[in-house]
Amino acid sequence: MSELYMQNRELSWLKFNERVLEKGTDEDIPLYERLKFLSIFDSNLTEFFNVRVGSLTDLTLLKDVSRDSKTGMTPQEQLNEIYKECITLYAKRDAIYNDLETKLRENNIGNLKYNELNEEEKAFINNYFNKNIMVMISPNIIDKHHPFPFIENDSLYILAELKTKKRIMHLILPVRDALPPLIKLPNSNNYIMIEEIIINHLDKIVPNFEIVEKYVIRLTRNADIDLDQGSDEEIDYKEFVQQKLRNRRKLVAVRMETDKKFSEITNTFIKENLELEDNQIFVTSSPLKMKYVWSLGKYLDSRKVSSISFNPYIPRKTNMITEGSPIFPQIEDHDVMLSYPYDNMDTLIELLKEASLDERVFSIKITLYRVATNSKIIKYLLRAAEEGKEVTVAVELRARFDEINNIDYSEELIQGGVNVLYGVEKYKVHSKVCLITYMDNHKVKYITHIGTGNYNESTAKQYQDMNVITSNEKIGIDASNFFNNLQMSRVDNEYEYLLQSPSTFKKKMLELMDREIEKGENGYIRIKCNSITDKDLIEKMAEASRNGIKVDLVVRGICCIVPGIKGETENVRVISIVGRYLEHARIYQFGKGERSDVYIASADFMTRNTERRVEIALPILDKDIKNYMLEFLDNQFRDTVNATELQSDRNYKYIEGEKFDSHLYYMEITPSYLYRPSVVREEKIQNDNTSKIEIPEDKETKKRIFARILDFFRK
Repeated sequence: MSELYMQNRELSWLKFNERVLEKGTDEDIPLYERLKFLSIFDSNLTEFFNVRVGSLTDLTLLKDVSRDSKTGMTPQEQLNEIYKECITLYAKRDAIYNDLETKLRENNIGNLKYNELNEEEKAFINNYFNKNIMVMISPNIIDKHHPFPFIENDSLYILAELKTKKRIMHLILPVRDALPPLIKLPNSNNYIMIEEIIINHLDKIVPNFEIVEKYVIRLTRNADIDLDQGSDEEIDYKEFVQQKLRNRRKLVAVRMETDKKFSEITNTFIKENLELEDNQIFVTSSPLKMKYVWSLGKYLDSRKVSSISFNPYIPRKTNMITEGSPIFPQIEDHDVMLSYPYDNMDTLIELLKEASLDERVFSIKITLYRVATNSKIIKYLLRAAEEGKEVTVAVELRARFDEINNIDYSEELIQGGVNVLYGVEKYKVHSKVCLITYMDNHKVKYITHIGTGNYNESTAKQYQDMNVITSNEKIGIDASNFFNNLQMSRVDNEYEYLLQSPSTFKKKMLELMDREIEKGENGYIRIKCNSITDKDLIEKMAEASRNGIKVDLVVRGICCIVPGIKGETENVRVISIVGRYLEHARIYQFGKGERSDVYIASADFMTRNTERRVEIALPILDKDIKNYMLEFLDNQFRDTVNATELQSDRNYKYIEGEKFDSHLYYMEITPSYLYRPSVVREEKIQNDNTSKIEIPEDKETKKRIFARILDFFRK
């Protein structure tokens, strides 16, 4: 039965976040970086409750009980297990945080409580409170004349139990986002959290009440909204999404965090007003919001913080491009690979800059999912439009928690004369494709970029992603057809070389696995992706294992296939890499060595990617780039520093052996075969029947012909 070798996705995700948390105990990692892992753990868990727990909570309200297809668990059973696991995770996080805080204090950096301050420091903080905080305080005392206020998602509040001669009341006081998260104490690198200051000045805020109990709290609400449900074709889609986002803030509560256990009176008060159960209330001694960690260098002595941080790493220029020379002819000569964050994004940005100014270029098309603040990608797309080129941008307004940012960018692009698409109804456009079309020597030519990660300069420095830029004509034609279909909201298309979800990606992956199964023991499957949840693909990998095929998987996050189950997945191996950089690339290998088929893709092996999103996968045709991909996967399985291996009991175990850090390896080394890229490739697709268009020399006739070409591509 498949249930023997499958596990629930939510519980698998919690194991992933536990691996993130455990990096806080790694003594080979600098102290400040270990504290950052705790902050990542916190933000991950908050989003998990926002989305996954929120979705399961919605499912519990339905009359028809749906069950997890892999384990048979009901939504309520899954929630019960999640809340149970989280009790253990909170205790583990608090222990790690307390240990780190002790070590940080040994380095003269401490997060102090108010009662730990000396008289000089208390005077400084009291003065700061009076001048800067008191004016921003808006207390809410709840009684029959003042109803329970709305509690914002993921915001800090002070909650107090107050007493008068006649009755018990409660105070709820928001900690304003406009306030700094912490205040540096004078003459030291110690600091105090802003909520700690406020909670210790409540007697000044409500002087006529006895303060019985006081707490710092944070509420998490369901944020899993369906941005397609209820869509009206008569309403502007952007306005519809904005309305849905306004509704998100009002959704049901799914988690309450507090810095200490509620009294019986306060517990009842909170549960009744927020409709919470006891198992949804978590007590923690760690700071409730740990986003402040990333800005410690801003508030404290930056040199001191740097001394307990990773040594800075500056991503390098790829060796496959000669710096200072035009990029177009180099890509026409050979494919170019960018491996973030070891290679920087400059080559892609310079390519767009070059394209925006090149008179030969008449069209630039790109898909955008998550974009950096002050994006140079946006800058050069706008410049291209200013230069009279046709610029088409598919902006996915439903990219979760980036919706507002994408709406803002879409408006800027539209104002700049760019043709903006809002994706496809019921399918998020998650593809990473950029197509530059130009005329050269009377021929239509293409430069196509396809990657595994976003067009985002910020995340490119932290996320490990793969990218290929090619002048291959047939790849360009496929990409051109892809954008044409996107403009017509068609997602059921087949292309000659590119694979697309939901139409061909999953089908081709299954076919390639079947091919390896037919080879028997000579078959081989190796996959690197973020998560695996698709039951059809899991069952096919189990079938391969039963037929003696070795299946090696590098899965950072959710992994619903369990290896090592006798008679089912004995030939499956699963490792997870969690380290300095976020593993984000998707690489799919079928077969061994140079004869293997290798793809990179925007898609994971998740049902949402294979069936409910528009994704693109690219076959790796260049010999040198394929060798890099294969060697890269080899080195992932050599990692003994960042890697853990999934066991048959569903737990992860650290890998023993000679110390090898795959992240450090690629920070220091570029494989020699990438210094001199191949000019002639055996795998290069030849096309001797390229049509030529004769272009007259006079400018007016040229303009008319270019207009006809543009009209052709629009159609």
